[in-house]
Amino acid sequence: MKLDNYRLNWDVILKKEIDFLSKKYPDIDIKGSYASVIKLLNENKIMSRIILRKMNS
Repeated sequence: MKLDNYRLNWDVILKKEIDFLSKKYPDIDIKGSYASVIKLLNENKIMSRIILRKMNS
């Protein structure tokens, strides 16, 4: 099995969760509180593992 590296944009991945929490708690800056975590995820300083599988038809 060959593994390829992909660059993930965590801002896009977490957008639905951030929007949901922002609507639920409008008085809290949810996007601001996620900003530092998203930055660390995008820089790969917080390790994450996502496995993508290519579907061949």
